[in-house]
Amino acid sequence: MSASPRVVGLGFCAYDHLFTVDRYPERGNKIPIRAELHQGGGQVATALVALARLGVPVRFIGRRGDDAEGEAIEAGLREAGVDLAGLATVPGARSQRAFIVVPADGGERTVFWRRDPALDLAAGDLDPAWFPDDPHLLLLDGHEIDACLAAAAITRARGGTVVLDAEYVAPRTAELVSRVDHVVADERFTGRLLDRPPDATALESLRRLGPGRVVVTLGERGAASWDGRRLLAVPAYDVPVVDTTGAGDVFHAGYCYGLLAGWDDARRLRFACAMAGLKCRAPGGRRGIPDLAEIEALMASGRIRPAGGDPA
Repeated sequence: MSASPRVVGLGFCAYDHLFTVDRYPERGNKIPIRAELHQGGGQVATALVALARLGVPVRFIGRRGDDAEGEAIEAGLREAGVDLAGLATVPGARSQRAFIVVPADGGERTVFWRRDPALDLAAGDLDPAWFPDDPHLLLLDGHEIDACLAAAAITRARGGTVVLDAEYVAPRTAELVSRVDHVVADERFTGRLLDRPPDATALESLRRLGPGRVVVTLGERGAASWDGRRLLAVPAYDVPVVDTTGAGDVFHAGYCYGLLAGWDDARRLRFACAMAGLKCRAPGGRRGIPDLAEIEALMASGRIRPAGGDPA
């Protein structure tokens, strides 16, 4: 990709092995696999693929192993148009893998994943040249804390904006939250970090750590946003659900797209909800990623789910 990236993503890239079953089995039981799919995955990596599909220049920073799965990870990102200047191959390391079980009735997927510690980035592994000199967005997944903190500092020093895909919680996650501008969390994050459900009080507690805005995704109930003054709730769109794998990653892509476009909070959340909902129509994290025309058509249709998007 020749254009300077408008979004830089730092985080995990993985190779996903998805298995569709009639239902999730009870413990100790056996169940046949009805279908399987193998493709690249990872929170930030998939979000960048989604942004690239919308025509946004993006760059990935992360590591893969020197195995066949790593080659497939890189090929998938390159084919999608992701700039891989920051992707490194670690000799002798096994690429991150995820094994995902998806009920055929469209229920929530279950993910089992494994990562070689040799793949983890440290702050000293970052090259400042990977980050544009001009203001840009930085999307983080919060796993490699030291590298995330260093990347956030570089982006902010260059006038950029930092968005945290908040799902994973580690001993220093609160410190990272304090160094970002937007926290976009799944609905379990406040329970993991604050031991609270994602209600208005929990969102305010997150905001007081430092970010200007806190967003929580609520699945079929939509999403909610809090900026210290207004709690904004947006419902989910009514889209047939085949597989929820990657829906959160694609929501983050839609949210970042809205930030780049300068949209207000309501339009940004509606766009992200529509984009994530459309992804769920196909198996895997990337097959269902929509284009701009599909997202705009769904938003114009007014097809929303009956339930609202208020925090629990």
